Amino acid sequence: MTRILCFADLHLKYGSPYDREPGDRLEDQVKVGQRIVEIARERECSLILNAGDTYEGPIVQPEEYAAYARSIGEWHGEILAVLGNGRHDSAKRSVTAPEVIDKANTITTPCVAQAANCAIACLPWCPVDRLVATRGGGERADINREAAAHLISIAQDLRAECSEKFPDLPAILLAHWSVEGGVTATGVEAINFAEPIIPRADIEAMDWSASFFGHVHAAQELLTVMGGPIVIPGSPLPLSFGEPGEHGVWIFDTETGAAEFVPIESRPLVTVEIPLDQFPDDDPWTLLAEYGDDAPDITDAIVKVRYTATAEQAKRIDHRKLRDALYEAGAHKVFAIEPIVERETRARVEGVTETLGEMEALDAYIEAQVIDAKTAGAMRKRTSRYLSEVGA
Repeated sequence: MTRILCFADLHLKYGSPYDREPGDRLEDQVKVGQRIVEIARERECSLILNAGDTYEGPIVQPEEYAAYARSIGEWHGEILAVLGNGRHDSAKRSVTAPEVIDKANTITTPCVAQAANCAIACLPWCPVDRLVATRGGGERADINREAAAHLISIAQDLRAECSEKFPDLPAILLAHWSVEGGVTATGVEAINFAEPIIPRADIEAMDWSASFFGHVHAAQELLTVMGGPIVIPGSPLPLSFGEPGEHGVWIFDTETGAAEFVPIESRPLVTVEIPLDQFPDDDPWTLLAEYGDDAPDITDAIVKVRYTATAEQAKRIDHRKLRDALYEAGAHKVFAIEPIVERETRARVEGVTETLGEMEALDAYIEAQVIDAKTAGAMRKRTSRYLSEVGA
């Protein structure tokens, strides 16, 4: 029996917009990385699989390498990682970011590796630029479908190699691609992505013991009718306000064939929504209190406030005071305060009937809307010129 821990999309980054102090957010990621290693030890895992996007940007800073060494680098067992996409790990350079740390054992080209009594078929990300060039541009959707077909062909070859070289070992696919059936945290289906999408049925037909696909940040196990589980590990912590829900890692047991999600606690990203009908008229600094028992917990959280107000209400909002109030309520970082100002719908202009002439109707409108004299004069002038041109 072998237990395997799989995670993906850690996106280590120094200098995040979510920092309250420089390096705050990177330290959050270090703690999550350390927790990943703790879980692997607690669950007696023999192998850690990393499905890509270890780093956020193509140019990795020293602080990010140090963060890896202080977190995932503390794992002393076997580990395999595949390259993430071009904006992150690979950077389309001869030496990729994860390769700098040998401990990561990062796979950059398709291959089969033996680790912890398993055959790991690695299908890392690769750019489709050359395919675009050979087609002279072309329709991107057609190129993405062709790229997906090539990837399936490569995966089939890897599966055959697993059976030939390691017939008695569980065959596991580790990839960094979108797979059909995957859904983002906001409900967008992977099939709608403008990129190669791996058909789920083709993966099932290869009869892997398990398949892991990094790239989408929402943790999920896809429904299958045959073969082992197809798992999207998701990111081990939320990386934006658009990624609610639980984040963590997955444990795969080669004996039972079951994949289990293990959540990881991390600093939350909380969006506070304040609709117009809940806006406090007497004291705009009691916004959170308006929720009563339903108030979101912002303790030690990164917070974004989005409130809806009339133009008159918005004039009374001092964002500095609101920011201070949020910090007093326990927020770790106030990321943004976003107002949505609703324009008041004015009543129908009285006295406007079909019997009025165009200029008379315009004057009634100007009076009802309380438009200043300068703007009103300009409106009359333009309207008069238009009416003369059309012969009205």
